[in-house]
Order: sequence, then C-alpha cells, then structure tokens
Amino acid sequence: LRQVFGPGAERLRLDKRTFTTPTKRTVDINMITSNYHIEMAPGDAGLNDRFVIQDVIKEMASSKNIATVGMYKEKSGANDDDN
Repeated sequence: LRQVFGPGAERLRLDKRTFTTPTKRTVDINMITSNYHIEMAPGDAGLNDRFVIQDVIKEMASSKNIATVGMYKEKSGANDDDN
C-alpha cells in the first residue's frame, strides 16, 4: 500500500464498530483503517457478515469520492512526450 499511496497508508487506526442487523441484533467488529484502506474480519459477525460488508460499502460510497482518496494520482510537471 505504501508504494501505491505513500506514507499516509501506514497511519493506521483501530476502530471498533457496532452494526445493527435487520433482525435488530448488534454486532461488534474491529477494523484497522487508514485514509486509503480498511482491514476487517467480517467472519467475526457470524452469519451476519453480509450485512456488515453491505453497511461498510454503503457508508464508503456515500461519504468518499474514489478520486479524492488518491486512487488515481495525477501527473504533475512536464509531459514526457515533449522530449
């Protein structure tokens, strides 16, 4: 991740998130996050892993633009084709 996103990918945070399933059961999941990725073990939620993943994806899609988190880096400076 560091090669792609730089040193910011190494600034990790440990987050404990609580999710509520459609059956009103609460599930706690530990997540390791940076500004560029999320690591989690949805299997810790047992049979509710699908709801946990869906909720995380919905949250990311509504709050972050892929281009703003550095997925696509723009080139700066002179164009190499000019030589």
